[in-house]
Amino acid sequence: MKQESHRLLWIRDKVRLEDTILEVGCAENPVWAGTRFKVTTLDRSVRPDEQCFPDIVGEAENLPFDANLFDVVALGELLEHVPEPQIVLREAARVARKKVIVTVPDEYSWPDEYKPFWNPGHVRFYTYSTFQDELKKLGLPFKIWNVKFGGWSHWCTEIYCDNKPEKPERLDASYYNEDYFKPGPKSSYVKPFTWEVEGEEYRKTARSLKDTFRPENALDVGCAKGFLCKALLEAGIDAYGCDISEYAVDNCETEVKGRLKIADIRDGLPYPDSSFDLVCSFATLEHIEMEFLPYVASEMARVTRKWAFINVPVSLSRENKPWGDPSHRTFMPVSYWISLFCSQGLICDLRNSHQGVHHPFDFVQLTFSKVESPLSNLNSEGGKTMEYPAKLKEFFESERYWHGDWGYRPPGYQDFPIHEQVVELIRSRSPKRVLDVGCAMGFIVKRLREKGIDAYGMDISNYAISRAPEEVKPYLQVASAHDLPFPPQSFDLIYCTSVLEHIPEDFTDKVIAEFKRVAKRAILGIAYKDPYSA
Repeated sequence: MKQESHRLLWIRDKVRLEDTILEVGCAENPVWAGTRFKVTTLDRSVRPDEQCFPDIVGEAENLPFDANLFDVVALGELLEHVPEPQIVLREAARVARKKVIVTVPDEYSWPDEYKPFWNPGHVRFYTYSTFQDELKKLGLPFKIWNVKFGGWSHWCTEIYCDNKPEKPERLDASYYNEDYFKPGPKSSYVKPFTWEVEGEEYRKTARSLKDTFRPENALDVGCAKGFLCKALLEAGIDAYGCDISEYAVDNCETEVKGRLKIADIRDGLPYPDSSFDLVCSFATLEHIEMEFLPYVASEMARVTRKWAFINVPVSLSRENKPWGDPSHRTFMPVSYWISLFCSQGLICDLRNSHQGVHHPFDFVQLTFSKVESPLSNLNSEGGKTMEYPAKLKEFFESERYWHGDWGYRPPGYQDFPIHEQVVELIRSRSPKRVLDVGCAMGFIVKRLREKGIDAYGMDISNYAISRAPEEVKPYLQVASAHDLPFPPQSFDLIYCTSVLEHIPEDFTDKVIAEFKRVAKRAILGIAYKDPYSA
């Protein structure tokens, strides 16, 4: 196609014949086939029916090459297909000596006959601003072009890797010595790390963990001197901990001596399977190099019986590293951490995921569960399975769901920080009019309207709608997802999350049909496997 040829010519114009090039996601190799460039091609599989015969079979998220091996790494029409573009970009920048070339389709500017967006394999659609934001997270200089031809349009960029920082070496236990736990340049501590200074905050954290999870026993991964373990013991929970720092364990609180182990969690957790009701980790996983994190997550999943709880920084800018700790190794968005732990068979419970206790601006807390759904054997009378849909509305009118043990545990449903991530995801689709199906108390609708989007919400629960902020109530109404009270094609986008898992199977088709009837261009459906699903 002519528009494709124009994009390919742009890419070729950005490299030299003497450059060594890695093409990631080569498909049928339209960019380099028949040229004299020195190219190594990589794709996730050999696919003869698509004429895809890569030199190397591998994953874009884990390139099988040493750092700085190629002059140029090319990512042509790839980022719109992958679930974690930041991981792909970081891997490409690691392998590239000079630059990374990236192109993505500017589908909002494509001809009408190719709208709505034609490729079902695309999981995101970039505008200039969202593409720019994606590149900024990498922390390297770049330049963007808008390559147009005959009504077609692509966003194309060069990311310059000449002066990228060297990858830090793996830290060993000796780094976390006495100096690390003192205020100074070696760590993020700005005041002495002692029980006298920190104890009350750890007591608050322990009370929150007890109220939320009600564990009989718990493991603190990255326990340092055992302050959280001490606070959990005070709260009546049988607590244990492990840490890489021999200094910290040797200088732990008297009450927890014999309960802490020295362990490098990159090599595994020294506990049997299913040893603890709760396995938690506060401000620790960001110290782990990314290549070790899948194994660390699998170990946490292995030793927990019920819950895993993590507290991690989500700031991505190198200029704004959380608290400036030079031993931090991994900075990834919330979606990365959710995917990491869900890939180990755990269930993400967003209702008990929120901002951190100690660092409310830079850290996010995420909860993962092995617990089966209590919804299958609880109802307002107790003991019997709830009958849907007759008692569905009754269930969501319950205080016990919004602020109790059936759903959102104390402090209950609120305007969670993750809602801001949702709003940015919706804004990246550039809709003018949005409907939030299952809007609860309307916090996402409120945030969208504050951003200038004509947003509305509906929920089955009058309890939730009645407790929405006053300024957003006029835009909310009580209704059922399988019978939306709106004319056809009323909205550019329907947003629906944490809803479909509550819908009985025989109603699902009705709900999806309503989505199709009411939405103009696209449906954004986000659901996760929920421990309280129907």
